[in-house]
Amino acid sequence: MKKKSNNKFELFMSKVFVFLSIVVALTILVINVLPFKYLALFLAIDAFICLVLRFFLTHNKIKKGIKNTSLVISILLSIVYIFVIYYALRTYGFMSNVNNIKDSYRQYYIISLKDSGLNKNNINNLDIEMYDDNTSGFDEFKEKIEKEYKLNTILVNSVNEMYEDLINEEVSLIAVNSISKDYLESNNKDFIDSINVIDTVKIKIKTTKKSSKKIDILKDTFTVYISGIDTYGSIDTTSRSDVNMLATVNAKNGEILLTSIPRDYYVKIDEKSEYNDKLTHAGIYGVDTSIKAIEDLLDIKIDYHVRVNFSSAVDVIDLIGGVDVYSDLALVPWTNQKLYIEEGINHMDGDMALAFARERFSYSTGDVHRVQNQQDVLMAIIDKMTSSSTLLTKYTQILDEIEDSFETDIEFKDLASLVRNQLDKNPKWNIKRYILNGEGSSEYTYSMPDVKAYVMIPDIDTVIKANSLITGMIEGKKLSELGL
Repeated sequence: MKKKSNNKFELFMSKVFVFLSIVVALTILVINVLPFKYLALFLAIDAFICLVLRFFLTHNKIKKGIKNTSLVISILLSIVYIFVIYYALRTYGFMSNVNNIKDSYRQYYIISLKDSGLNKNNINNLDIEMYDDNTSGFDEFKEKIEKEYKLNTILVNSVNEMYEDLINEEVSLIAVNSISKDYLESNNKDFIDSINVIDTVKIKIKTTKKSSKKIDILKDTFTVYISGIDTYGSIDTTSRSDVNMLATVNAKNGEILLTSIPRDYYVKIDEKSEYNDKLTHAGIYGVDTSIKAIEDLLDIKIDYHVRVNFSSAVDVIDLIGGVDVYSDLALVPWTNQKLYIEEGINHMDGDMALAFARERFSYSTGDVHRVQNQQDVLMAIIDKMTSSSTLLTKYTQILDEIEDSFETDIEFKDLASLVRNQLDKNPKWNIKRYILNGEGSSEYTYSMPDVKAYVMIPDIDTVIKANSLITGMIEGKKLSELGL
C-alpha cells in the first residue's frame, strides 16, 4: 500500500515537473531576452532532464535509490523553475508596463495662509485668485474648483499680485501650478512657513501614443532623452524637468555619450511666444515639449525618452545599499539641511544622493555643477548595479519600486534586444560625459511673462560642441575620434 502511494506521488511530481518545464520554456521564448546560443542550450538541457526524470519516476523497474534521487531532484528543480517563471513574468510585466504611455495629469494647488483656519470643508463660496498659466489644463482646473468648491474665481495679471493679495489678506485663497509655486518659494523666504496647501487638484491631460520608430537598436546609434522630474510617487504627473540628460548610445561599439543640459537653460518652448523659458519649465507642458526644445537647441533628433521621478531615485539607491559618490566640496544641501556632505568620497543613501544631485547654491558655477553631480550619481548607480550581485538579489524589489515612477517609449522588443545583447556579448561600456554651459541672466519667460526670473543664456560654443559630438556618434564615429 505504501509502495502504491509512493508511486502516485512520483507520478504526480513527474507531471508537475514536465508542466513547469514547458511553462519555463514558453515564458523564456516569449520574453526573448536570452541569446540564441544560450536559449538553444537551455531548451536542450531542459528537454533532456525532463525526459530522464520522467523516465526514472514513472518506470517501476528503476532502483529505489535512483528513483528517490530523481524525486528529490525533480522537487528541487520544480522550486527553481517556479522562481524562474516568477522572475520572467515579473520582467515581462515591468517591460510591458513602462512602455505603456498613459494619460498624464497636471497638478494645481489651492493655497491659503497657514493661520487662516481654512480647509477643504469650509472654503465654499469664497473668492480665489488665479493667474492664467498657458497650460492646457487651466480651463478645466478653473471649471473643476468652481463646480466642486463653488469658488468665485478672479483672474489677476501676475503671480506676484496674487501672492501679495493673499499676504495682505485681500483674498483668502489663491491657485497656482507648480511653476508659480516654485517661483514663489524661490523669491519669498517665508512662503513655505506662511502658507497652507488646502488641496492638490490633478487635471487629466491626454497623451497621443507615437508610432513605432524604425531603428535597429543594436546597429543604429540612437539618442535617449532622460528627464528627471521633481515629483514623488506616480510618473503620471507632469512636472518640471530638473534633470535633462541625453544618452547617445552605440550598442555596436559599446559606447555611450551622456550630454547634460542645465535646468535653467533659456530655450524656445513655444514658437508663438516672444519669450523663451527655462528648460525645466518645458516639462510642465509635457515630455514632448521638452524633447522639441532640446532638438531645436542642439539641431539633433531624439529617438526615445525615459522619465523618472525623485521617488524612484531615492528608493533604488536605498534598495541597493547606497552609492559611493565623490564631492569636491564640503556642503550642507539647500534642499535637505539636516544633511552634511563631506569633501571626498561619501557613502550616500537615497535622500543624500538626491540632495546632492539637486544642489546648486553651494557652487560658484551653480547649475553647471549640479548637472555634473547628477551625472556622478547616475554613474554610481550604474556601477553599483553592474559590479556586484546587487541587481540579482534585489531584482524584483527594484522593479516593484520603480515601476510606477519610470516611463519610456522604447518598445518591449528593443528593451529585450538590449538585454539579450548584454547577456550575449557582455560589452564593457565606454561612457563619456559632456555638460553644456551658459551665463546667468534675468529674463521674462513664456510660463510667467509678467516677472523676470533667473535663467541661463546658452553658451553657443558648448551648444555647437554638443551637436558635433552627438552627430559624430550618429555618423558612426567612436568617442576617441571625437576627442573624448
